[in-house]
Amino acid sequence: MATITSNYPKVNSRLEIKHSKKSLWVSYLEYAASKDEEYVLSYLKVIMVIPTLTMVIPIIAMSMLTPNYIWFVALAMLLFFANVIAHIAQTKSIVHIPLYHATNLVLFLIPVLTYLLT
Repeated sequence: MATITSNYPKVNSRLEIKHSKKSLWVSYLEYAASKDEEYVLSYLKVIMVIPTLTMVIPIIAMSMLTPNYIWFVALAMLLFFANVIAHIAQTKSIVHIPLYHATNLVLFLIPVLTYLLT
């Protein structure tokens, strides 16, 4: 009786799947690093969105919530100019994208906390 042989390599029947677990911060930084080509778009977002939406709505809310809100207006202006200067200095997207998101978070979180605490 003849035996049949094959020239193909033997395949292991066990399938091993390796999962690489990345933290949320590492995934976010990889996302920010991938946006280097969209530099002009992110600069236009800073110039157009922060003064029209991100600053106006929280400043109006703070003016209704507290009589002393000038410090918040100064903070909003500092954060806006920090974003503009970061773009003028041509920083990497790994710097200016988290700065933009931190600015939005701070400008919306302070009025919410002020409302909850008063």
